[in-house]
Amino acid sequence: MMAHLIADKTICPLCGKTISSDDVVVGFPAFLKPSHRLGLFSDGIFHQACVDLSSEGAEAQALYTQWLAVWQSRPSNLESLEDIDEWGKNAFAHYWQEVARADS
Repeated sequence: MMAHLIADKTICPLCGKTISSDDVVVGFPAFLKPSHRLGLFSDGIFHQACVDLSSEGAEAQALYTQWLAVWQSRPSNLESLEDIDEWGKNAFAHYWQEVARADS
């Protein structure tokens, strides 16, 4: 699930201004824990320019790119919740190590 954009109502968390229907935006799914120092980017929608200008924007985008690569590598033949959970624990282990490093 991803954050929803309501044009002329949604506020960019970085600049505090309303996102209009003409604005170029970027959105992220929930790829970090809210307590992470980059957690603001998780499950959020932003002006693209604000992310580009943010000192943490590139770092958040890099972590999201890693998360997405792991997610897109998931096998299509996982059937049980146990199989899915086991795959997730193994597949995301390195990602969570990177996330922990980025939080320090």
